[in-house]
Amino acid sequence: MTLHAVYAALVGIIMPLVADIEPIYRALSKSLRDALDLAHHTFSEVSIRMVRLEKLGLEPWQTSTALMLIVIGFVVYYVIPYSFTFGDFPLFFSILNFILLGMLLGLCITLFPLESRLEHLILWCVLWGKDRRMMPLIRKNMAGHRKRTGKTAVMFTICMSFMYGGAAATHLWRLP
Repeated sequence: MTLHAVYAALVGIIMPLVADIEPIYRALSKSLRDALDLAHHTFSEVSIRMVRLEKLGLEPWQTSTALMLIVIGFVVYYVIPYSFTFGDFPLFFSILNFILLGMLLGLCITLFPLESRLEHLILWCVLWGKDRRMMPLIRKNMAGHRKRTGKTAVMFTICMSFMYGGAAATHLWRLP
């Protein structure tokens, strides 16, 4: 006998023994009547308990983020290679364009908390000489209007990023 045949024989003897240990232990731990009862199987011992997702720690925003990441993963790992392999370049470039737009949108949302610091930096770069004396007054004015103009700044930034992405898309569509 070869070594492989010995391994196969040992696995054929040991694996059924290991697989039967738990059911035998369960049958011996019950009374004889319960062990021989054919109408009572272990798969029918199901208890249902209703639990809200919030109690499990899953909130709606987490679920929607997970679903969005699943869709993005499917597009990146399946649709892009499919379109590139079969030469469907309009689909390929439009997916890459949507990825670019998503990156720009994420950049805009990420930079939103840094808006006030960027305002101060731009103000410092713009004001020179005698105009620099006006910096505290302009900062107070900008701080007073920040609540009203914050959303406008975000909308403007997102619109500009989509215009940039649209210009990039029209450039990609004109490829020979």
